[in-house]
Amino acid sequence: MSNIIAVDVMGGDYGPSITLPACHSFLNRTSDVCHLFGDANKITPWMLSLPKRLQERAHIFHCPEVIDNHTSAKDAIRKFRQSSMRLAIQSVQSGQTQAVVSAGNTGALMALSKIILSMIDGIDRPAIAKALPNLSIDNEDKFTIVLDLGANTQCVPKNLLDFAVLGLALHRCLIQDQATRSIKLLNIGAEEIKGNDLVQDTAQLIKRHSNLPYAGFIEADSLFTADADIIVCDGFSGNIALKTSEGLANLIIKRLKAAFEGSISSQVGALLLKKALKEKLGVLNPARHNGAFILGLNGIVIKSHGSATQEGFCTALNFASQQVHHDILKKVQIVMKDL
Repeated sequence: MSNIIAVDVMGGDYGPSITLPACHSFLNRTSDVCHLFGDANKITPWMLSLPKRLQERAHIFHCPEVIDNHTSAKDAIRKFRQSSMRLAIQSVQSGQTQAVVSAGNTGALMALSKIILSMIDGIDRPAIAKALPNLSIDNEDKFTIVLDLGANTQCVPKNLLDFAVLGLALHRCLIQDQATRSIKLLNIGAEEIKGNDLVQDTAQLIKRHSNLPYAGFIEADSLFTADADIIVCDGFSGNIALKTSEGLANLIIKRLKAAFEGSISSQVGALLLKKALKEKLGVLNPARHNGAFILGLNGIVIKSHGSATQEGFCTALNFASQQVHHDILKKVQIVMKDL
């Protein structure tokens, strides 16, 4: 059965120049349908260039307004009633589509999603959640759920408790045959005395929640070591940790490529290792992992990086389709009732 994905075509640093080619790739690889929200004058010429079999699965919904990266959340709510972002989210609320993908303004996306789709009972704020790959040699198939990765730059302990509960629900849905071993708080040290008031107060609050397998603090250098199933943090800290990791991954990839493009012997070595390098470096490529939940909403909203490449935005579209296929929202809502 085909899924119907709403696409905020105008969102992100590059807008249609990236989102539309990504939709082409996505439609070419799947049987899904894309509802394209944006400026019809920019979308129509692109759509007419598609093969007819793909045109039949792409539908344009004209939106005369665009929420850019400088638009405040308040203005996005009050002034931009016909924006591509807002109308795409509304299509999920109405049931016209099953998920929305946007690379647009994170604050606006979170605020509009919260108002239009409403929150899961008991949760005050949504969080950006991502299953980060584990890069240790003996744990390549494992992952760690990290949240919040940028939706809430200012938090109180109750917010971080909510994120822990949401992370546990998501982890149980994704790893159904294994128990969740540990939830940890991101901190500047693993010692119990370390951390600011937010982290310390949250730790005390989480310890009182009997359903949460809380296991103390964790440092940012352990994000990819499988030392925790779930890592909880405020959006300010989480976003910095994520962007730093992605920057380092890009640095490693570029340095290795440059090294193998040097001497003749290096090029021969690269040729012999081509398959292995492609597999290993592919795991490091941020574009291969683009797309994160805005978790806690009564609807599937996937946030793409604003600077995503065509490959990256296509990855986010694929990610949204997978979540619809696995009915992840309903599963999370069911698990949440038991926590």
